[in-house]
Amino acid sequence: MLFFRNLDDRKYVGYEIGVLQLFDEIVKKNHFDDFKSFLADADVPSNIIFTKMNNQTQFFFKYETEQNNESLIDFFTNCSTGMKSLSVLFFWLQNAMFNEKPPSFIFIDEFDAFYHQHLSEYVVNEIKKNKLLPIYSYYTRYRGNVK
Repeated sequence: MLFFRNLDDRKYVGYEIGVLQLFDEIVKKNHFDDFKSFLADADVPSNIIFTKMNNQTQFFFKYETEQNNESLIDFFTNCSTGMKSLSVLFFWLQNAMFNEKPPSFIFIDEFDAFYHQHLSEYVVNEIKKNKLLPIYSYYTRYRGNVK
């Protein structure tokens, strides 16, 4: 079982023990190009590069200025909550795909809080493509006949 959520603390429980650095792991396992493709397929900006700084891998958005200069801005501090959630999802999908014992099911908490409808559809299809059993939790304002 793997449980993960994408609130401000982005935690996971089960499946693996320890603390993993998301971007270090993506680069170390040679999945950076796959990550860029994953973002592009989701119709979100994929103009990213990575660099090693102080023994950590950092991702940056790369863009050209009006003066044709190349400029970089930090990926994680400038991307949307949805893109951060996609990054975590990509990391776990890659782990499941390339692991001898993938998790038997994945529980994604507050699924609807991070993806708009189009992106939600993309995420569900990616999880199905990897033959994982997902369980989603979501918030609803419906309270029935409360008196």
